Amino acid sequence: MNKLIFSSSAIGVLYSVMNMLLIPNLSVELNSAYKASSVMSAAMIASLIITPVIGYICDKYHQSKRIIELMFCIGAISLTCIYFFSGEIAAFFGFLIVFVSFSILTPFSAIAGIVSKDTEKDRNFGMIMGMVNFTVFIASFFIGSFNENKVMYLFFSLYVLFMVIPILKIKLNFKKSNDKHLYEDKEKRNFYHYVKNIEKPLIIFFLIQFSMWFVIGGIMPFLTSFLSTNLSMSIGEAAFWLGLSTLISSISSFSSGKICKYIRQKKLFMISISVLTFLIIIFNCCYELILNSNIFIGIFFLLASSIFLGFFYSLGGSIISVLSNKKDQGKAFGINSFFMILGQAISVALSGFVIEKQGYSNYWILMLVLTCIAFVLSIFFVTLKNTKEVNYAKSNV
Repeated sequence: MNKLIFSSSAIGVLYSVMNMLLIPNLSVELNSAYKASSVMSAAMIASLIITPVIGYICDKYHQSKRIIELMFCIGAISLTCIYFFSGEIAAFFGFLIVFVSFSILTPFSAIAGIVSKDTEKDRNFGMIMGMVNFTVFIASFFIGSFNENKVMYLFFSLYVLFMVIPILKIKLNFKKSNDKHLYEDKEKRNFYHYVKNIEKPLIIFFLIQFSMWFVIGGIMPFLTSFLSTNLSMSIGEAAFWLGLSTLISSISSFSSGKICKYIRQKKLFMISISVLTFLIIIFNCCYELILNSNIFIGIFFLLASSIFLGFFYSLGGSIISVLSNKKDQGKAFGINSFFMILGQAISVALSGFVIEKQGYSNYWILMLVLTCIAFVLSIFFVTLKNTKEVNYAKSNV
């Protein structure tokens, strides 16, 4: 498991490139910000379609490890080629980077779900998401240190390629597993059969994921612009506070497994959603006051949200894994990725339209509505009877 956690840092590198380098560089290469964003949107749509298929392949053919190795190699090659090529060729490899970034968490989560005991899942998924966020934080400083950003593509390419090594050393032997019987029923491995029989708690949780990732996907791409234009920060200051918020999220993700030993998994999840909803309600109610007051009030909302976002990131994976049988881990995470990416894709397009036509005040109202929807769905989720949950009191943990 430690090898998987360590190698997940490569996902953070890919996220950093996608969020901090790709759009600015492709905008220059293609002489159009619209074309650059279109490349990213096309890659998101492709990933949206493919991730459920990847999840199915992970379950039926036990190829999670091979898929991760392949994606890391594609990511490393694409990073190298963006440095050496320009124009439409660079755009194609940019497409591959975005595709890999959005798709790779499905096989990663499938392996983590399969090799982890239920009592270890909060800890393991927390460590994975904590490592991803911590790497984003570190990578942001490397990116900021280089005036010529394209140099970073080569460095990141070598790093991603190096992370294939710990993946190669992971051993998954299904034939000798005590859970072998879970993989032998061909009907139960059928994707249509799985979708048709998804239980109510998992359906509700997928909808929570859609709503929350609509909010996350809608806020993150525009947050630097909002902080710089509305809270009178420079781009450098805004990037610093965003980097710090990512570090805070990584710390809370790392600690989620330990906290879940004292606060039940679903309770911590509900607390996280409730606090995030409360913060965005207060932010909307005091929007004009915050804009006209001390800059640190806005920073407080950013950093406070980061704490509970870290819990949400890690608990999202562990809850889905606990709710799903081992034979269905890939399919469950593939469908979860579908809803996550769909929420982000819709949100980015809709948020940009709302900001352009009606300004940031209505944009934040849109984020509030989706957060409240997630909050209501979370109440339904935590109050459902017979929903499987980890009970640490009955374990040796």
